[in-house]
Amino acid sequence: MPDRPVLVVDTNGKASLKAGLEVMRRTLAEQNPAPRVRRSAPMMAAEPQPIDTTVLKTIRLADDKEPWISGAAEVYAIVTGVNPSRDEPTLDIVDMPYLDYDKTTYYPNQVMIHWDRYRWGAADVILMEQDDGTNYKELALKLNEVASDILAAIPDLEAQAYGVVTQITGKIIEAIPDGWLTNDDDFVDVYYTLLKGRAYPDQYGAGGNAMATWEPLTIEPIQ
Repeated sequence: MPDRPVLVVDTNGKASLKAGLEVMRRTLAEQNPAPRVRRSAPMMAAEPQPIDTTVLKTIRLADDKEPWISGAAEVYAIVTGVNPSRDEPTLDIVDMPYLDYDKTTYYPNQVMIHWDRYRWGAADVILMEQDDGTNYKELALKLNEVASDILAAIPDLEAQAYGVVTQITGKIIEAIPDGWLTNDDDFVDVYYTLLKGRAYPDQYGAGGNAMATWEPLTIEPIQ
């Protein structure tokens, strides 16, 4: 901290992050549109099915990667994996608006992973901190390109199974500091190979910066 008064003029970080993440979601959806289903005859509505998810129960950061002058952090997650029906990446963007400060434990009970979107019941979670200079459309396009290139280079995805997901995540992390964000501190931590139906109590991220508890949650349909 400085030893003299400092006047800070700032943007509304949470508002800009929310808008930026929406740009990323829209861009990723445009790159990997859902397949169209052709119906030759009227069909009866299917019975609603339970939804399998993984919930973030608690999380604590040793370092939120936000300098003191910027105030509260703006953290979001990139959930990475492979589409269950096509050989294409699945990248989901999850806002974490409560995660303001490091050395503080938060109890969000937040759904982070919807398992019907991920092959092999496996996904990785990259934690990021917002940078005001980020071009979110460019970032989304680059992440999708990197993930798609990895899948295209593997002739038999099923042979490697969920090991492919770690390769996608590794290439995404490599791509992030190479000019797509204006500083390298935006990478917070990463959780590799979270599996469907597994609980991970007090689990450190690969970088040892985040500690979180993850629990499976099945959401039953409304009767």
